[in-house]
Amino acid sequence: MTTVTHILPDKLEDVWAQVSPLIDSAQAHAPAQADYHAILSSGEMGLYVVSRNPSTIDGVMVCQFVDVPGERVLRIVIMAGMTRDETIAIMKPLGVVAKTYGASAIEAFGRKGFLKWCTGTGFKPIHTVYRCEVE
Repeated sequence: MTTVTHILPDKLEDVWAQVSPLIDSAQAHAPAQADYHAILSSGEMGLYVVSRNPSTIDGVMVCQFVDVPGERVLRIVIMAGMTRDETIAIMKPLGVVAKTYGASAIEAFGRKGFLKWCTGTGFKPIHTVYRCEVE
């Protein structure tokens, strides 16, 4: 059975060696690199680990609560190491976490190919992000 566990900042060192390669694999696709160890240690964002059995960490999600006009959302900043079926399975428990902290929705950013992967997860596109580097 796949489980999702929230790792509190004071327990980050216990799992860092296992989660950092997964976080790094996701960052390889990001336009900028971030110091997620510092971000997670400070509690600015939350770390959720996905395990297929009690002795492994198979996937990670780095999430952040964001207050936008009119609502609060739980934004998935990084997702790595999970199968599509596992992602579908964890949306309900992640929704409970989101609701517990006052969020009305879960959002995630992804590459265009992510749209096909999202079928059946409850995610739907709501906008397109455009980016321009500042010189």
